[in-house]
Formats: sequence, C-alpha cells, structure tokens
Amino acid sequence: IEARTRVVISYSHKDARWLNRLVVHLRPLQNAGLIDLWDDARIKAGQDWVNDIEFALSKADIAILLVRADFLASEFITSRELPALLQKARRRECKILSVIVGPCLFSRMRDLQQFQAINSPDRSLARMRKAEAEEWLVKAAESTIESAGRECRAQGGTLRDEGREPQGAAGEAPRRTAEE
Repeated sequence: IEARTRVVISYSHKDARWLNRLVVHLRPLQNAGLIDLWDDARIKAGQDWVNDIEFALSKADIAILLVRADFLASEFITSRELPALLQKARRRECKILSVIVGPCLFSRMRDLQQFQAINSPDRSLARMRKAEAEEWLVKAAESTIESAGRECRAQGGTLRDEGREPQGAAGEAPRRTAEE
C-alpha cells in the first residue's frame, strides 16, 4: 500500500482565515486518503509544540507556505521552519508550494522565490475579489495533487486516487463478488 503524501502548511497565525480556506480546498484530498494534512492546529495543550512542528517538517513531502509580510517577519518561521523545508527541497525530498496571501518581499527572498509560487507575488490573494482568491486556492489544491504525482478523478462526489487500488476495511483489498 502506497503511503499518503504528507502535506504541511506553514503560515503566520495572523493568516488563520487563509489557512481555513485552504484546508477547505484540501479536505477532499485528505478525505480520499490521498494526503495526510498537517498544520499546527493539530498540536494539543501540553504537547511540546516546537518538537511537534520540527517532526512534521521533517516528514513533509509537500510544504504549502502562506506567504505575506507577517510570515516573512516571523522569527520562528524564518529561523526554524523555512531553513528545514528549504534544505529538504534542495535535496528533492520536499516540494515547496508558496501561496502569496498578502503583499510582501517574496520576490526579494532568493532562497524562497526560486520555487515557483502558485500566484504572482504582484497579485496577492488579499488584493483579489473573494471568488478569484478561491480560484487560486483551488489551483493550490490542484498543484498539491500534481506535486504528489497522483492522478485523481471524481467518482460519485469523491476523489479517487488512480494510482492505488480501492481499500476495504483495515486496508484490505475489497472483496469481489461472483458478478465481478
């Protein structure tokens, strides 16, 4: 059985609304078992949050960065998260997908801007009408599928991973009937 692609979302907490909208677009992929989606909302009270974030980053196959000035100004993001993710990306162990959610110096950040962003740094989501911003979030979800190297198609209102056999209970292959 193929492991699900691990997707980590890195963001400034000031962009929680963009995180929530992005998660809505990624949820069908998670529900279909195509990705394992992680953001720091999974961290519960009493957990070692630094260790949990570093562990998630170390396991990421895809990192979606919600970039704006507050993201680039965050000491934790720029000193801990970005260096770990960029190092993985340079080793081709992780794909970086940046979504520019607000005006910022993204295009001046050499290490970061070398990875093609979903949308133009000159046209952040915050500058768009709601419907247009949603379309870019759909493109982020589509880029996640492409980066994971999967072909998916809708089947009965759900996504199906074309690279994997359907699974029955407890990961077993579904039982075939005589009619099949």
